[in-house]
Amino acid sequence: MAAAAANTAADSIDTSALSEDDAATFDFLVTAVIAGKTVKKIVVTITADNEADACTTSFTKMGLTSDDGACIAIASSERRRNLLAAYSTSVLLNPDKVDTTAAEAAVTALEMDLGSDVVTFTDENPVDEIEAIDGVDSTEVATFRTAATAAVEANVEAEAYKAEESSVDDCTVSADGTVSCSGTSSVSTVAAIAAAACVFA
Repeated sequence: MAAAAANTAADSIDTSALSEDDAATFDFLVTAVIAGKTVKKIVVTITADNEADACTTSFTKMGLTSDDGACIAIASSERRRNLLAAYSTSVLLNPDKVDTTAAEAAVTALEMDLGSDVVTFTDENPVDEIEAIDGVDSTEVATFRTAATAAVEANVEAEAYKAEESSVDDCTVSADGTVSCSGTSSVSTVAAIAAAACVFA
């Protein structure tokens, strides 16, 4: 139910004004939010001919492709004749395509190539990144944030219950409602099963 509400809230965000690239970024950020994941952001200074070249170079130096995330490049120095300009490139990695190990390897590759002083690597809240996309309504994002938070909390509770349930070898409920378990168990596990027994009584 909570996940369905989050998906509905995401679908309610108007993305009609977004560019194709921004729409793709929006999609993977929404997926990350509902899955309860953060997104890795890599900011690096690159010398290039233009913004597009700066982003392409950033992905190449990381050993990745533009399909692995989203990139924005902003000129940080003025280009002079026959010289390249410096660009601050900000790359958001799609967590469904680039896991933590691969992201760390990408950062290491950049640092070895360009120096650690021009590279920063952070975990970002994907909802904040959605809100930062030009053309997205902040009120609609706020509604999505609330629904997504509820979905993540529900998922955490479900996973915790599943973990507790799997730690019990065998549990039985007697006629008077007493729960007894063999094997490893916990008070919270027994309480959860007792509650379930009441529901289905």
